[in-house]
Amino acid sequence: MKRASCLPTARFRGGNGSLKLISVEENDVKKDGTLVYLTFKVHDGASGNSEIKLICGENSVCNYNEESIAINAVNGKISVK
Repeated sequence: MKRASCLPTARFRGGNGSLKLISVEENDVKKDGTLVYLTFKVHDGASGNSEIKLICGENSVCNYNEESIAINAVNGKISVK
């Protein structure tokens, strides 16, 4: 996994098909950007589509003052042919 420069102090934890991002920055992040690049290994003979869900619970994204902020979370998918 390659880290993007949008959140320089971001830490990741994961396992069993999940990934958790935790970041506490010194100031509000005021720009759009990529949070993480994911690299997948596909099993030989695999095919089809798999959804990648981005789940952000209530109050899970906050500004520096710990005030909840709205985000636009867009799910993705992987297509193997």
